[in-house]
Amino acid sequence: MKAEYWRKESEVVDFVKGLQATNHVVLFYNDLKACRQVLFTYLKAGMDKGEVGFYVTGGERAEQIQKATEEEFSINIKRYEMVGALKIVNYNELYIIDEKVNIPKIMELWQKVVDEAKERGFKGVRACGEMSCFFRHNLTNELLEYEKACNRRLKMPMTAVCAYDVNLLMPFGEKFFLDLLKAHSHFLFTEPEIGFNATLEAVERGLERALGSLSKEMIFATIKNHFGLEKEDIPKRFMDFHEALEKTFSIMTAGLLESMVFRDLYSKLKTAEGMPATLGS
Repeated sequence: MKAEYWRKESEVVDFVKGLQATNHVVLFYNDLKACRQVLFTYLKAGMDKGEVGFYVTGGERAEQIQKATEEEFSINIKRYEMVGALKIVNYNELYIIDEKVNIPKIMELWQKVVDEAKERGFKGVRACGEMSCFFRHNLTNELLEYEKACNRRLKMPMTAVCAYDVNLLMPFGEKFFLDLLKAHSHFLFTEPEIGFNATLEAVERGLERALGSLSKEMIFATIKNHFGLEKEDIPKRFMDFHEALEKTFSIMTAGLLESMVFRDLYSKLKTAEGMPATLGS
């Protein structure tokens, strides 16, 4: 699991532009407009280099997304659609068909998207979806099974970003949050300052709760001396932190320490600045 949190919005945007095939990313957002700005920046970067952009709505009709995107972000949706480089579909055409979540069918449809893109000469597929539809239809267990089926690295040559509204996600508890993180290769926030601070504080508190204050500082000193990783760099280079823990401890112990960090991150996000006061209640 690689955490991608920065202090500047531009760095979040630069990150999503550079995503590669098989990356499976979870994007947390508090503001839908900010979320879509990240998603369409991500899609446009791929479309501009010959990939197909594929957007699954979370509730609004595809036509509403098209109109809002053209008005808010000045992206000529019709131009991309005319050449087959972009498709926006409703969630009931892919995620939830006839009120049911059929995971093998969803995978079959994604494979069809990839195959058709190749047949038409495109270099790849960049997909994204707003996952709020699963919450509104009370299909969160099915949602988690779907994300686990996708796994950290996708089994097909496409890139995927799954967008989650924290207002809907947090009330489902710590275990759901942890399982969701473990099903993705990267995670990030549309609000970079919140994400950076929350992650850094979670690392501090999680390690201290697991090891004690003195041992925590010894870990920070070790990863700095042996791996060149400053404590303040961890939110941006979480995978390096993960690898440093595995090389310092056993894989099992490193996993337990990370779980403590993620638990503290969940607790921190429920009360993070900028989040609704009622979140998680």
